[in-house]
Amino acid sequence: MPEQGLICWTAMISGYSQNGRPSEALSLFRRMEKARVKPDAFTMTAVISALAQLGRADLANWIGTYVDREGIEQNEQVLTALVDMHAKCGNMEEACAIFEKIPQKDVFSYSAIITGLASNGHGVKALEIFQRMLAEDIEPDRVTFVGVFTACCHAGLVEDGMRYWESMVKDYNIEPDADHYTCIVDMLGRAGKLNEACDLVKGMPMGPQPGALGALLAACRTYGNVEIAESVAEKLFILEPGNTGNYMLLSSIYASKEQWDEARKVREAMNGRNALKLPGCSWVEISKGHAAQTTNQT
Repeated sequence: MPEQGLICWTAMISGYSQNGRPSEALSLFRRMEKARVKPDAFTMTAVISALAQLGRADLANWIGTYVDREGIEQNEQVLTALVDMHAKCGNMEEACAIFEKIPQKDVFSYSAIITGLASNGHGVKALEIFQRMLAEDIEPDRVTFVGVFTACCHAGLVEDGMRYWESMVKDYNIEPDADHYTCIVDMLGRAGKLNEACDLVKGMPMGPQPGALGALLAACRTYGNVEIAESVAEKLFILEPGNTGNYMLLSSIYASKEQWDEARKVREAMNGRNALKLPGCSWVEISKGHAAQTTNQT
């Protein structure tokens, strides 16, 4: 394009962000800066959403300062995006402070803070915010309940979790999706209620999904339940034949019970399917906005 206006820049940045390409979105935003095109609230919402995917606290602090310095309109969308970004970067203090600045909180802003708190180990506080949301007559949606179930899971509040599970369907006419099932299966599994978790997986209307099965297999490792683990792993091997983690986890369960032959057979089956263990990797920042990947082949 001979001349790129704000709408064009924003559309491209948003497209990269929404399609899981946050680094490209950030790079494009820096090009936009160099072109001296001033962003607006829509642009910044897209940029902030991209940085949330990167999960880097330094970039989160930088963009927060940028919004203040450049006088960007801090409407509900921008503030909610900032809440989500800081939460995903682990800075819940900043996320909570920004949340309180939102003048007209809606289901999106409440869902962002509830999910953020739950994911960062503040399950009880997340549920307190959820009660505050209900008291303000704001109806929760599917995303809200993912946060609520995650909070119950991490806080070990099984009874509360099951009560919210029933309420979601009965009071809000929300049919559970795969993410909801995964959260509840994980909650039950962490609490040692493996049979209940197994029954829930079997009753999933969309059929057993990898997320729920994976959560159940992890619980079997924690509690050493070989019988359920074998059944779950068999389904996972079909759904995710190339996922080495499932093979490694089942092998580990066998090994914990000193069933060495079975552990060896699982590893051989993994190698037979060419499901090679991926090398470990980490990201190291080398300059502002850039990073290098290092791998460990061991």
